[in-house]
Amino acid sequence: MKKFVLLLIAACMLITCFACGGGKDEGKKEPAWIDDPNLKPTENKWEDLPEYDGEGTDFRISTRGHYGAMEVVVDDETSENIVDQALVLRNSKVEDRYSVFIVRQDNDGAQYAHLNQVLSDCTMQADNFDLAMTYVYESAPLITNGFVLNWNNLKYNKLEESHWIHGMNDEFSVRDAIYTAISKMCISTIGQTVAMLYNRDLGDQWKGEEFSSELIETINNGDWTYDELMKIVNDFNWDDATGDGKTADDTCAFFMSKDWMIDTWHAAWQVPMIKNSVENGLENVYMSQKLLDYTSRMHTMYYETPGIFTGNGGEAYTAFATGKSLFVQAGLSATIGYFQETMTDYTYTIIPQPKFDENQEKYYSAMTDNYSVMSIPITADADIVSLLVEALSIASEAHVYPAYKFDALQGQVVSDVDSMFDIVLDSVSWDIGTLLHSKVPFMDMVRVDVNLNEGNSQIQQSYDAIADDVQDALDEIMTAFDEFQEN
Repeated sequence: MKKFVLLLIAACMLITCFACGGGKDEGKKEPAWIDDPNLKPTENKWEDLPEYDGEGTDFRISTRGHYGAMEVVVDDETSENIVDQALVLRNSKVEDRYSVFIVRQDNDGAQYAHLNQVLSDCTMQADNFDLAMTYVYESAPLITNGFVLNWNNLKYNKLEESHWIHGMNDEFSVRDAIYTAISKMCISTIGQTVAMLYNRDLGDQWKGEEFSSELIETINNGDWTYDELMKIVNDFNWDDATGDGKTADDTCAFFMSKDWMIDTWHAAWQVPMIKNSVENGLENVYMSQKLLDYTSRMHTMYYETPGIFTGNGGEAYTAFATGKSLFVQAGLSATIGYFQETMTDYTYTIIPQPKFDENQEKYYSAMTDNYSVMSIPITADADIVSLLVEALSIASEAHVYPAYKFDALQGQVVSDVDSMFDIVLDSVSWDIGTLLHSKVPFMDMVRVDVNLNEGNSQIQQSYDAIADDVQDALDEIMTAFDEFQEN
């Protein structure tokens, strides 16, 4: 009966995928494997996988918080959620082919709780898990302690193929070593991608439908910059609904949360933290005039612009959902969750964060630092884990990734045809500084400065105070990458 249900799910998903292909064809990209003979369509990759009989053994994936139910094994196999169904189908394919049981090991989702458990198991060389899926920002100690395998040495993983997110893997590799890899098993990378949301109804009420049309045209023409955003913000300003100063009853141009959304401008404006090259390895390139300009703009936006309200993330989301804010920043997972449930009276458009200035070549998107990276402990059976992760990644590309990206995110969320999913999702920018954050704390330095030093940035002083320690940390990390690459 279970296999019959799975076949029905597969058939429904196949129909959905063909349905997604309708509409405009202009600008449509052909699959990479058509132009590159080294890349294959998903079904061929699945057929080419070698055989193996696991004889009913467990394949144990250590994960944390709510991510296990999203990326590993669902809580409810009878769920009607399209992503849950895709995950059930993926797991069934791998389990049936290789005679294994995929086991989800849940851990506390609090900061460093899961990583500390993984580190403890690795220190004792305890054979407690086969694959760890940890938060990206806390994963550096797995590398520096030599506890995990180098993906480039594994037998079955083809990191150049489309079921791996090779742009990220290239950035997170140092010379010929990568210890924390990302494949399309890691659908948290989609949900943690950040966009701006524009309340189209509020904009139309303010200046008529032509305002929305002009904004969309500006973005499509590549002219959406910080200056253009600030023109709108200053023009819209804020409406004191009750005459008692800024309150939750008032309407503003932009509600900015004083959290990790500040960090996203690193990527949107291409402010680098760590340069990573084959020739020179890891280099500290953080302090620059562009960083100082970025910090200054954050202080301007958060403290010197009447049309911008600030608060925590919940306040920002509430303001936008209730028509009290023209713009907000949000991870795309919030559009499937919070905004899908609460924003019933307004239409919103997903747009990219603006460019730094007119000289920036393209729009860039950030991923906040809660997505998953994958590591294999040195205690694992390298060949078997390599094979099973490859199979799971291929099956994720076929089922889970498109179900989340197209069916759930683009198919169910926003009715506004102008939403720019492709621009946002295809323009993500990565910096290895995110992966190395626990050793090199550049990623949140501007955020800390904005929150602690209102009206008087101390970013240069804060940087100078840790510059020597950062260099020592980079030297340690480089030594680890070179020392453990034969793992």
